[in-house]
Amino acid sequence: MKKTLNFIFIFMSCFSFIYALTHMQDIFLAVSLSLNTIFSQIIPSLLPFMILTYILTKTGIVHIVAYILQFLLIPIFGMSGQAGYVFILSMFTGFPGFAKLIKDNYDEHNITVEEVNRLICISSFASISFLYNTLSKQDPNNFRILLLAHFLPNIIFALFTRKRNCKYISIEEAKISFKRDFRKIKIIKLLKDSIVSSFTTLLFVSGFIIIFNLFIQAISQAINSELLLVMIHSLLEFSSGTIKLTQIIAIDQYLLPLLAFFVSFSGICVQLQVFNILEDIEIKHNNYLLFRTMHAILSGIFTVICLII
Repeated sequence: MKKTLNFIFIFMSCFSFIYALTHMQDIFLAVSLSLNTIFSQIIPSLLPFMILTYILTKTGIVHIVAYILQFLLIPIFGMSGQAGYVFILSMFTGFPGFAKLIKDNYDEHNITVEEVNRLICISSFASISFLYNTLSKQDPNNFRILLLAHFLPNIIFALFTRKRNCKYISIEEAKISFKRDFRKIKIIKLLKDSIVSSFTTLLFVSGFIIIFNLFIQAISQAINSELLLVMIHSLLEFSSGTIKLTQIIAIDQYLLPLLAFFVSFSGICVQLQVFNILEDIEIKHNNYLLFRTMHAILSGIFTVICLII
C-alpha cells in the first residue's frame, strides 16, 4: 500500500509539473491559496503545540506525567504512561504533528516500536484548535458534533487494542529518568532546537500541501461539480479541502457526516507525511491505513446518529 501511495505522489508531481508549464496563472493562484491556508490555519494551530511538546519531551517532564497517567491508562486502555502521554497530547498537536510527537518520544526511548505501531493507529487526531477555528464560528453545535464523532472512534480503538501485562513504573524510576534528562538541559539550545525542529516539520508539511493543491488545481478544469471537486480535494489534501467543505455545509448541514469522514481519514497528503516523518522506524503501513479507513467510516456514522438525536 505504501508503494501505491508513493506512485500516486510521483504521478501527481509529474502531472502538476507538465500542467504548470502551460498554466502559469492557475499555478500562481493555487500556490497563493495554499500559502494562505498554511499561514492562517496550519501554522497557528500546530506550531505552538509542536514547540511545547518538544520542550516537555526533552526536559524529562514526560516521565513524571507518565507516572501519574499510568494509574488511569493501564487499567482502562492497557497503555503505559509514556504512550498515554503521546496519545493525549496528539489531540492537540493534530496530524501530522502526532507523528512528530511519536518520533520524538521514540528517539528518547520513552516508547517501544510496538507502542509506535499502536499509537499511529489510535492517535491520528485532527488538531482541536484547527477544528475550532474551522467550524465553531459557523455553527458551535456542528463543532461539538464533529469533535465527538472524530475523537470517539480512536478511543474505541484504544479500548479494543489494549495490551495485557502492561508494567507500572515506580516513582523512583520516574524521578531517576526525570533527573537524567533534566541535567542535560541547556535552555537556549533547547529553545532553538524546538523552534528549528518544529519549523522544519512545518516547511516539509507545506511542501506537500502545495504539491497536492497544484494537482487539484490541474484536474479541476475537467470537473464540473463543485461538491465532487471538494470531495476529491478533501480525500487528497485534508486541510484546504475540508475548509472548502465547511463553506458548503454552512448552507447544507446534512453534509456534516461527509466532513467527519474526510477529517478522520485525514487525506493521502497527511498519510504520506506520516510515513515520511516515521521513515526511520519499522511501522506497519497497512495497519495505519486500515485504521484511518475505519476511523472515517465510524466518524461518519456517529455524526449521522448525532444529527438524528
